[in-house]
Amino acid sequence: MASPRTKPAPAATKPAEKSAASSRAEDEQSIRNAAASYAEAFTKGDAKAVAAHFAADAEYEAADGHVIQGRAAIEQALTQGLADQPGSKLAVQVGSIRFL
Repeated sequence: MASPRTKPAPAATKPAEKSAASSRAEDEQSIRNAAASYAEAFTKGDAKAVAAHFAADAEYEAADGHVIQGRAAIEQALTQGLADQPGSKLAVQVGSIRFL
């Protein structure tokens, strides 16, 4: 006669494994979507939407080494930069994603 407190069969753990894999796939898709959204906003010249991808306290190092601190300052620099180069385009291709 089996005890009412028997351990579940190993197959019972599979839904949790699938959930973790599903979560990983969702995270990967979110990263790809964020990259596409960033490129789309940049190509549209929408500095506010590009800056929204940065944390409020982000630091951005420009190509010349100048460091811009904070989302608001990054947005301001992007506004000027995009105005100086109308029609700029940005393409982003995510080659791989590795979770640590």
